[in-house]
Amino acid sequence: MDYFPSIVPPEKRSLIRIKPIEGSKRGGITEGINLIARIHQGDEPSREQLIADYKDRIVAIASRICKRPLHWNNDDELSVALIAFNEAIDTYQAEKGAAFTTHVHNIIRFRLIDHFRREERNRHISLDGWNESEQSNRIEQASSLEAYRDKQEVEEREMTMSLFVEALQDFGISLDDLVRTSPKHKDTKANLIRAARLLVANTELRRRFFSTRQIPMKELVVLSGLSRKVLETGRKYIVAVAIVLADDEFRFVRSFLTLSE
Repeated sequence: MDYFPSIVPPEKRSLIRIKPIEGSKRGGITEGINLIARIHQGDEPSREQLIADYKDRIVAIASRICKRPLHWNNDDELSVALIAFNEAIDTYQAEKGAAFTTHVHNIIRFRLIDHFRREERNRHISLDGWNESEQSNRIEQASSLEAYRDKQEVEEREMTMSLFVEALQDFGISLDDLVRTSPKHKDTKANLIRAARLLVANTELRRRFFSTRQIPMKELVVLSGLSRKVLETGRKYIVAVAIVLADDEFRFVRSFLTLSE
């Protein structure tokens, strides 16, 4: 899906496309968080259910990282990804602010990188047997490294934007919702951003926010000095800003939302 919300400055829109991550999402993050809580208490059937719910997404994430289609019966990378998914389940802490999908993506990416490095070491490629053609190929590959890195950066940003969209959906917010309800008045926007910062900075409120997927309105009214009506009207924008501020995975999204560090 090629889509640029109005909150993204026009000069930056050519740098990014939002691509949905394919795969089932039965019940969304709320059900997933409940399953994870039960898993952390030793409920292994819940682990099996969560793996089944996310199996297609594991394939999608790993395939995107590997830049080729992967299949369960043919590719070792999916075995690595599945082990990484189990690690992500065991290490996920909702109160820290990262969306579960973001955490899963990061762990799978790290473990696949480790896998690729091991595979490379095991090849023991010797430079002594190079002929001129092979050397020429290497020089050509080196010259295109910068272009490859640029392409990789764009792809990483596309993935991050996709994860941001999913994180919004975990709170029942679509990108269209965010565009439609984003504050137009400068002072209102500044007040809502300040409220989101206060929410994320308060350990207990942040924990409740990400655990329940609800803004603790009563406490935030007191903390921010804003009326409940202002906070409720700006709820979707506060949620979006809080997601971006709480998770370093979305650091570059902050510039797209014109948020200062």
